Amino acid sequence: MVYNMTNITEANTIVEIITETNSLSNDLLFSVFFLIIFLSFLIIFKQNSFKTVLLADAFFMSVLGIIFFTLGWIGQPLLILPIILLFGSLVMYYFVQD
Repeated sequence: MVYNMTNITEANTIVEIITETNSLSNDLLFSVFFLIIFLSFLIIFKQNSFKTVLLADAFFMSVLGIIFFTLGWIGQPLLILPIILLFGSLVMYYFVQD
């Protein structure tokens, strides 16, 4: 798929360029970026307990999602997903036995 990037002359900062690129790709840029960060966090810290890593990853992704949402880089569905994952991992961390 080819995206027309010829009319981003009004973008003066890197934030504006990233925002325009993400909107042209229908939030695909940061959807894939979120997935890569989430999976790499799980792989990097796999020596710890899965419940602990999942809780930390969900918290990190929720904070990152809030920051990206305020910048306009992600939409509401991608903001809500890490928050739901955070609550689910909290329940799993406290109520599921090893």
